[in-house]
Amino acid sequence: PEDDGEEPLKPSARFSEVAVLARTGGRALAALALALFLIHKNAVLAASLPAPRPPPETRLLRRFYTADLWCIARHVAELLAAVVLLGTRCYCGELPLSCFVPVALASLAPAVHLLLWYPVTACLKEVGLFLAFLVCAPPLALLEIGRLVWRHRLRLLNPLDGPVHVILSLTATVLCLACRSRRPVLMLFAGHSVVIVIGLIERTCIRRLPWRSGHAWWCALLISIEAASLACERRWVTLLLLLVALRSLQRAAARPRAQPLFQGPLWWCTLLVVAEATSLALREVRGNATSCAHSGSVVPTELVVGVWLGLFCALTCAVNWGRCMRHYRGWQRRHATFVLCVRGLRSGVDGAATAPPAGGAEDEELVDAEEWQAEAV
Repeated sequence: PEDDGEEPLKPSARFSEVAVLARTGGRALAALALALFLIHKNAVLAASLPAPRPPPETRLLRRFYTADLWCIARHVAELLAAVVLLGTRCYCGELPLSCFVPVALASLAPAVHLLLWYPVTACLKEVGLFLAFLVCAPPLALLEIGRLVWRHRLRLLNPLDGPVHVILSLTATVLCLACRSRRPVLMLFAGHSVVIVIGLIERTCIRRLPWRSGHAWWCALLISIEAASLACERRWVTLLLLLVALRSLQRAAARPRAQPLFQGPLWWCTLLVVAEATSLALREVRGNATSCAHSGSVVPTELVVGVWLGLFCALTCAVNWGRCMRHYRGWQRRHATFVLCVRGLRSGVDGAATAPPAGGAEDEELVDAEEWQAEAV
């Protein structure tokens, strides 16, 4: 064949062309997924808001209708999360403005829909109450914390009780947010782990010291989980904790009851959201934290955090084992099924007890099945 004068492409040029095509295809798929996401969220909110409302008359909108308030709240939260995430990336220059404008316009559709249904004064009143809550929540929380500290001031110096470990977990959380290096918080984790190991040995083997079980241990465990999430900086852990918080809020709203501020799930969910939002903001400003691997240490950060969290979980369960067993027995009584089985009447006297029953093999199988069911229950 005659040479047409064109030189063959080098492998590096071919690879760059394939990379460009793959990047273009990935952006197209991401844009398509974002468009479907926005269409679905707006369709659900348009068919379901304002809640509660009867199903729409249009057959197409009726497919997206839901009367579950928590399902509607989840769709609103996902739409707002998409707006915040893409807005942050657009502000940092990682995304063009054309990717954020459709999301911002789509997020305004539910707000306009609510304004058409509700009076403007009612909407302004709700917004004012929410802003007042945001303003008053921090001083009220500080006041409640001060009251609890004063009430339990004698327990703050007892390592056999939970408030000391609450303070240590809060200190670890603050160190994760305040320090760019992970060395201070890892030193705290290591020292606390030594204390926890000594406590586990005493609680499980010696049993001489008066350990005090209570709700404070579980508060300390929840705060330590958040501290471990901040120290590791794993996004999947953050997403998992947010899903758990949303589920706990859903269960609390389904069965509302009067509780103190730091005994329900609201305080932990608030701490989780505030800590994670602060961590993301600080990460955007000052970059990722310096781990032990980058600072020259041999032990990785995840190993230290995992050992500390596992030891603290074990100590919390060991101290509160009696409470755990009482909760388990209560759960077992609520969910157990009792069946009363009547044995088949056998004919004959005591001397004929070994004789086969009157019904033959079928009655024997029935009695065996009833006995097996009673034993299984």
